[in-house]
Amino acid sequence: MGVDLTLVPVVYPNVDWILAYTRIEMRGRWYGLWECLTKLSKPLNHEISWYGDEGIKKESETPYGKPLTWVTAEQFIKAVKIAKCKKDMVDLDKAAVAYVRALPPDMKIILWFH
Repeated sequence: MGVDLTLVPVVYPNVDWILAYTRIEMRGRWYGLWECLTKLSKPLNHEISWYGDEGIKKESETPYGKPLTWVTAEQFIKAVKIAKCKKDMVDLDKAAVAYVRALPPDMKIILWFH
């Protein structure tokens, strides 16, 4: 079993709730990148509203029981450089990295490991 990652940009940072509607899925399993992100990440101190087929659920942990964490867009790009995985990435993951690169550097991105 592998660990996948979905990125959840915090689109509206000045509200009291986060609706995890905007999501970017990484298709490869870049464990070097996952490790870098885990080291750079900070705990998310509140829950998010996860939008899915069953409606909206409140989540504060990953499906593995770990607390949700976040990095900034700038930290995410730094982790990609440290992990040196971009050249081997599938096109969808390269597009995800380009998307994050286009975000404001201080934008929070919640890491949903699943």
